[in-house]
Amino acid sequence: MVGNRRTKCRPIRYHKPKYSPVHQTGAGPAVLVTARFCEPSSELHIAEGWYRRTALCDLLQLGEAQVNKDRLYRSLDHLLAHKAALEAHLGTALR
Repeated sequence: MVGNRRTKCRPIRYHKPKYSPVHQTGAGPAVLVTARFCEPSSELHIAEGWYRRTALCDLLQLGEAQVNKDRLYRSLDHLLAHKAALEAHLGTALR
């Protein structure tokens, strides 16, 4: 949830099309990127302990059962297909 005492809390929105499983778009990469910023570690560590210790299940509206090492690895595979475009975008954005 995002907000403070003066504003109403609302869930963070991410792209999750109806036809696409969670591990392919949206929450999987969001979990991986957040984990990389907060506590860089393996996907196994993220799935088995780190995710449960965070508020991401509330923020992403994604239960603990939906975050496992297999889904995180599939999310990495999905991101790999877009690696060149992501690097190009970040390269121009950070110049």
